[in-house]
Amino acid sequence: METYNKQYLRFRYKNQSGQSLFEVVISMALISIVLITLVAMAALSIRAAVFSRNQTQAGRLTEQASEWLRSEKDASWSTFNTHAATINWCLDSLYWQKAVSCSPSDLVSGTNFIRSVKFTRNADGSIVADVNTNWIDAQGTHTVTASTVFTNWQADFIVITPPPTPPAASWHVLGSFVSRCNTVLPIGPLLASQFSIKMTAGGGGDGRISYGPNYGSGGAKWLVNGVYQPTTPLQQTMNVGQTYVTAVFVQGTATQQSISVGCNDGESATMSVSYFGP
Repeated sequence: METYNKQYLRFRYKNQSGQSLFEVVISMALISIVLITLVAMAALSIRAAVFSRNQTQAGRLTEQASEWLRSEKDASWSTFNTHAATINWCLDSLYWQKAVSCSPSDLVSGTNFIRSVKFTRNADGSIVADVNTNWIDAQGTHTVTASTVFTNWQADFIVITPPPTPPAASWHVLGSFVSRCNTVLPIGPLLASQFSIKMTAGGGGDGRISYGPNYGSGGAKWLVNGVYQPTTPLQQTMNVGQTYVTAVFVQGTATQQSISVGCNDGESATMSVSYFGP
């Protein structure tokens, strides 16, 4: 009986030892799986962060190139159009320097990005610029692209030059005329909207001359656009120093002057005539 108990105890001890080793192996396997998962997740997180950073920088470089192309177009459409005749340009710097496709060594200064632009012409004369910024990492080649359509919008506008501002109207002296009965003279043509007449000398010893129809005279009038414009109201006499004027009329072209004074006694007078116009 004692021998049996010893053998039973020895078997139970061996069984417990085997169980403990199995549990240790399982525990280590689980820990390894967890660690591997954590490392993999950390690697993915780092990879995603690096990709996001590169994508943001590539987008910024692409936008810079697009804005530079827009400024070049606005500065001179003719120059921009000439450069766009070359399809591929390498934009490692924002200058028209490399009219070729980029090589792997043509990196934007201080970065690991390659930037280029490809031009395409449309039938309507517009130009499409496709700016591409590339970079390479462990996952392969990545690209950020921006397409912009450029047009010569300035050519779509007609520059309308306003008409010149007409000179301001004012009084101008037409001249001094020795006038008698039915003195008709061609004038101008000139633009006017009013006439005035002033007697400066003559009229006999009393300095007066007949002017109105009561004395057989017709006064002064001017032919403007085919219609006579007389002084108003029509006076019967006129003295040295007196001035008579016409009514203000719509500005027109004056071509003839008629002054009829002194018809009853054959006297004459010197008249100074002025007009209001440009």
